[in-house]
Amino acid sequence: GQLAIKQAIEIGFFDIPFYFGSPLCIAFWCIFLFSVAIQALILKKAKRKITKFIYILLLAFLMAVCEIGCMVITGWDLLLPLFGYMIFFTMAAGAVFSAAIYFIYNKIKNSC
Repeated sequence: GQLAIKQAIEIGFFDIPFYFGSPLCIAFWCIFLFSVAIQALILKKAKRKITKFIYILLLAFLMAVCEIGCMVITGWDLLLPLFGYMIFFTMAAGAVFSAAIYFIYNKIKNSC
């Protein structure tokens, strides 16, 4: 089978965020912002460094599971791991975005 990222590119997954007004675009940005909020809450409440990244690590693990599913499953059954991969990719992008903003903000705040 193919890699999930390659299949996502072929079906136009990375074009979805730019079709403003379409239901898929709205769903993409809702999932993205939901993930940003979850990661921001984790970063605010977590005490240890590893705990701050547990959500991102969980999403990376789930993406790897979906990647393996895309490699071994064929036919119409391939849609489930591919959709899972696309959702977890969107959530991971939101979590990484939130973490980047958090650490940049803290670096600026601590340097002043």
